[in-house]
Amino acid sequence: MGEILKNQGKLPQAMEMFNKQIEIYPDLMAYINRGTLNRFFQKYKSALEDFEEAIKLDPENSFCYSRVGLIYEHHREFDKALESFDNALNYVANDNGKLQLYTYKARVLQCMNRFEESMKIYAKYIDEFGMNPDIAYDISELAVRMGNIDYATSILEEAINKFEFDENVK
Repeated sequence: MGEILKNQGKLPQAMEMFNKQIEIYPDLMAYINRGTLNRFFQKYKSALEDFEEAIKLDPENSFCYSRVGLIYEHHREFDKALESFDNALNYVANDNGKLQLYTYKARVLQCMNRFEESMKIYAKYIDEFGMNPDIAYDISELAVRMGNIDYATSILEEAINKFEFDENVK
């Protein structure tokens, strides 16, 4: 019932249902759903507790590790965020999840001024999945932060030539 309410956008009612469900039968999805809502409502401590409970129930759940990482990142606990993203990468089951985790990890490394390591994450991403416009932009932004304007420009020019854009973008 909580899932239905959540999908209908009735988030406070969905939260009540997830709370009741966890009281009666605390299962993985109830913790994940409540954690997701707690994070949406910016109740980060409660969200973290929910995702940690979910991880106890399923220690290989990459989604939960990624959400824990995002919460730590939000609170500028970057070492914990990196650890969580690495845990998520150990268990991620699909390429889309892996792509997202690489970008999270690269972003956190930038927040820690570990630009070279961040660039290596992007290089690994490109080796596995190829270039795309979003990654080209992220890499160019990182190159600017590293003081390498020429590289930033070349990455953007390559992306403009390789990918189709609306004329307004060029």
